[in-house]
Amino acid sequence: MNMTIIIPIMGQIHDIKGILYQIKSVTSSETDFLFIDNSFDDSAKIFIEKYLKPEKYQYIKNQENIGCYKTLQQGYEICKSDILAFIHSDLMIYEIGCDLKVKNLFGVIPNIGLASFFGAQDAYFGGGRSRCWTSMIEAEIHGTRLTTDYKQIAIVDGLAMICSRRMLESTNGIDQNYLYHHFEDKEISMASLNAGFKNIVVNVPCHHWNGITVNRAEYQNWINQKLNMTDADKYCHDENNRRWSNKWKHVLPWRVN
Repeated sequence: MNMTIIIPIMGQIHDIKGILYQIKSVTSSETDFLFIDNSFDDSAKIFIEKYLKPEKYQYIKNQENIGCYKTLQQGYEICKSDILAFIHSDLMIYEIGCDLKVKNLFGVIPNIGLASFFGAQDAYFGGGRSRCWTSMIEAEIHGTRLTTDYKQIAIVDGLAMICSRRMLESTNGIDQNYLYHHFEDKEISMASLNAGFKNIVVNVPCHHWNGITVNRAEYQNWINQKLNMTDADKYCHDENNRRWSNKWKHVLPWRVN
């Protein structure tokens, strides 16, 4: 069973250099990397190819920022691995060999569709979630600290969306009927559950530097221009919430015991 870590990048390379080094340092040589660069310059390309240089990697540069949903679909179409681990560029991971732990769980637990390092047992109409589990260093702020190797949950958090190719093939990849950003984690989670797969949260210590992309002026300017409005990121969030809630209202709330 092979695995590729897929890291989308949009600018902020000076902020995430150390994080990318850390992800590389805790990952075994068995795992590939795929970097999908939506930046407005070549600074990420220079850093990855000249300094980071993972043992096995592929670098894709888009001519413009294509947004989260298209980037996820692009990763799915390019990567042929058994496991596709979409990882945020602002996620610090502290367990050496974390990729081997994840691959082992996918190998021994039947029918896993999706895994993460943060997840919730309950998903509600309107995007709500409860009974959250994680091994983030600030776990008690977000829910309950995970003490077992894994726990079955309903929805994962987008900081890490580790997908089985078999699950993505069964759902025809990532639903593209959403705006650029937000609710992709909830969408993939519900698609996995609805297709008959299990979702799990894995006990891997980490820290999420949340909002490093969406809080940047270049992102806010870009999304405002794309939608020709001010505060367009909030509009994307609210509109994707509406679309997600409408799509899955027939099965919500979804609770995992």
